[in-house]
Amino acid sequence: MPNCIFDLLRGESKGASLVGPGKWLTLQLFLFGLVSTFQAWQKDYSSYLATRFLLGVTESGYIPGGLWTLSTWYTREETAKRVMIFFFGNQLGQASAKLIAYGILHMKGVGGYCLLLPKAKIFIDRELHILQTRVRIDDPRKTNRKQHIGIAAFKKTLTNWRIWIHVMITMANNGPFRGFDTYGPSIIRSFGFPSLTSNALASVGLFLQVPVSFVFSYISDRFDKRGETVMAGIGMHMMGYILNRIFTEVNLRGVRYFGVVWTQTFANLPHPLNIAWMSLACRDPEERSLAMAMIIMSANIAAIYGAQLFQEDDKPRYRRAFGVNSGLLAIALVLAALRYGQEQYSRRRQNQR
Repeated sequence: MPNCIFDLLRGESKGASLVGPGKWLTLQLFLFGLVSTFQAWQKDYSSYLATRFLLGVTESGYIPGGLWTLSTWYTREETAKRVMIFFFGNQLGQASAKLIAYGILHMKGVGGYCLLLPKAKIFIDRELHILQTRVRIDDPRKTNRKQHIGIAAFKKTLTNWRIWIHVMITMANNGPFRGFDTYGPSIIRSFGFPSLTSNALASVGLFLQVPVSFVFSYISDRFDKRGETVMAGIGMHMMGYILNRIFTEVNLRGVRYFGVVWTQTFANLPHPLNIAWMSLACRDPEERSLAMAMIIMSANIAAIYGAQLFQEDDKPRYRRAFGVNSGLLAIALVLAALRYGQEQYSRRRQNQR
C-alpha cells in the first residue's frame, strides 16, 4: 500500500529534476537496499510490518522514475523496445528467483558476495549533444521540463480519460498473473512433480518471456503497432488461463504444465507495451511523469488483489481462479480494443483535415 500511495505523491520529476535522475534513482536503490538488509533483525510481527512499510516507501517512484528518464533519452519510435528491455530486469529476476529458491532449499547457508561497479563516463560531450538533440527534434515538448509539478498538471492528467484506460488495462492484466506467479510452484507440484523440482520448473516460462517480449516490442516500434501488440499480448495471456481451466479436467501432467508455461510466457508481456503506448498519448513531460506513476501504482494495486484470486478452498485445481482470471483478461482486451478504435478514429479524422 505505501508503494501505491507514494508512487503518485513522489512524482519522479520532483526528485529527478532537482538533483538529476542518476543521483535520485541511485539514492532510492541505496535506501531500499539498506532497509532490505535490516530485515535480518526482525523479531516480531510489528517490526515486520514496519519494515514492509519502509520498503514500500523507499521503492516507490523508482520504476516510474526510470521510465520517465528513458522517455527523455529515446524517440517515440524507440520507446517500446527500451521500456521492454527495462522490464527485462524484472522478468529475469522473477525467473531467477525460482531457480535460486531451488538451490537455496538444498543449502544450509552460505555467504553472499558484493559486486562493485566503478563509475565511468560512457559518452563524450559531442555524443551527449547528439543524443539530446535527436530526442528534442522528435518531440520538442521534452525540452520543457519543470522542477515542480503543480495542481494544474495533476488536474490535466487525472482528467485525461485515455490515461485511465491504460491504467485499467494494467490493473486487469497484472492482477491475475501476480497471483499465478505466487502460486506457480504449488500448482506445478499438484501435477505430481517433486517439491524442489517444481520451483525449478516454475522458471521455464519466465525465461521464455524475455525473447518473446523483445519480438513483440520490436514489432511495436518497427511497424508502429502499439494497440495491436497490446491486444495480441492480452489475448495470448487470456488464452493461458483458458487452457489452464480446460486442463483441470485432464490428468496428464505434461499437458497441464504446458498451460503453465504458456501463461508465464505471455503474462508480463502486455504491461511494458501498454506503458509505451500510453506514453505516446501524453501531451507534455509533466503529464507523462504523472501517468507513469499512475500506471505503476495500478500495477501495485493489481498485485494486492491478485494475491487473493487463488483461495484455499479452490486448490489444487483452482478452477474458479482460472475462470476469474480469464474474465479479467477479457475486460482488459475490451478496454484495449476501445482505446485502439478511438485512436484509429482520431487518426482518420486528422488525415481528412
